[in-house]
Amino acid sequence: MISGIACSHTQLAADNHRSGIYMRGNFNDWNRTAQWEFVDCGDNRYVLYDKQLFGTFLLDMRSARHKVDFILFGGNGDGSCIAYNMGRSIRHFVDCGCQILHCDSIVLIIKGNEATITLYGQQKPKPLPLITCKENKKLSTPDPQPIYNKADVLILGNSLSAYNHLPELIERIGWENGIDVRCSGMNRGGTSLQELWEIDTCASGGTLSPRSTVASKRWTHILLQDYSLNPLYNPDNYDAIVKLWTNYIKSHCPNHNVQIILAVNWPENNYWNFYTKLASNIMHNTQCAANNSGIALCPWGGLYAQTFTQHGIDATKRLYKDEIHPTTIASHIMASMLLAAITGEEPSHFKWSDESCDYQSALQFLLVADQVFNDCEASMLPTPIRCPAAQSTAIPWHIMHSHWKPLYLF
Repeated sequence: MISGIACSHTQLAADNHRSGIYMRGNFNDWNRTAQWEFVDCGDNRYVLYDKQLFGTFLLDMRSARHKVDFILFGGNGDGSCIAYNMGRSIRHFVDCGCQILHCDSIVLIIKGNEATITLYGQQKPKPLPLITCKENKKLSTPDPQPIYNKADVLILGNSLSAYNHLPELIERIGWENGIDVRCSGMNRGGTSLQELWEIDTCASGGTLSPRSTVASKRWTHILLQDYSLNPLYNPDNYDAIVKLWTNYIKSHCPNHNVQIILAVNWPENNYWNFYTKLASNIMHNTQCAANNSGIALCPWGGLYAQTFTQHGIDATKRLYKDEIHPTTIASHIMASMLLAAITGEEPSHFKWSDESCDYQSALQFLLVADQVFNDCEASMLPTPIRCPAAQSTAIPWHIMHSHWKPLYLF
């Protein structure tokens, strides 16, 4: 791990040694610019100063004299690194998640065909937190834009889609079933889609705003979830905000083929006498909003409605942690339902091993979820994609160590 800065600003101005090594990403529109060329400080050390990283990026070494096979990304302060395969003829890129990384310096050290890159923040010499090193992505064409060959999911919602670390559950269950899926969540408790829209600047703590996050990456799927009963009590406003988000995503997400999904909510658990009617109205209004915007559905609310119809109040109560939030079982089913929507499988296809939620105890609800999907018109569900199988069904290091944290869960 690097113990200090490779060369000073004075040396940078005086020497101005060009390296032919560039950082390219969302922060510079993927261009090879002089401002993002590493300075050669000698002894195979290269430095960039005063940079902000966000979205995805790659290290472009086509003009450099080195032939680097892989790079170790460090900066977590405990001496560990993550190997990041570069390849000799294929470029790869790295994902910052939804963070903005403010770097006083970015230091690259090359030794033979290996390299280490460390990000330094304002509290020198302590490095910045370790960057989330996502699965390697390959660029097989000269197009500088990254090409996704997996499911990259963004959830814009509230605590309903953040409880029990739902984005992490989606990744874990996907990997256990050999599906390469990544999920990020921008969820603020008690917040509507309208309120998420109105966050138009970078949030505190160095995270991107929801709209900036949409534009920061080639998401394959973006799921929208409004606050609780908004679809029931404010259908016109609900329809309008869904259209607003849909139009923005279609025009600003770098992946113009991104699939937009609208989550179906469920009633609170203190209206049992009217439960079926409330659930039906929520489903109807959500379907109307999805149809009017030309987007797909994820029928989470159907799980609650069908469980009530088939198994009664006591079984449905097992899906509620409190008045509205999902239990651990419910969140596992929700994760399986989103994976089913993405891949075209049935929810019960996705098995898991989790001490906090036994698969067999959840099977009753998974079979209900299967019926919900079978009852949905195919045109209302996302177009299934072929997610490449993960190289191993073992959960990767970055998922096993709970890399995901809710960005807006207050």
